Amino acid sequence: MSRHPLRNPQRMQYLFLALAVVWTITLLYVVFLINKQKQLETLIHELQQRQDWQSGD
Repeated sequence: MSRHPLRNPQRMQYLFLALAVVWTITLLYVVFLINKQKQLETLIHELQQRQDWQSGD
């Protein structure tokens, strides 16, 4: 009787490794997106301030 493939500790190790890699990439991507969003908001805010300053002549 052949053993179930998921019972193989080596395969479980690879599965956990793959999950860890995917999770890390996802977290890094989310952080990257949040940073990009913040940079955009800062840029828009600066542009608005510059416009206000120009129209305030």
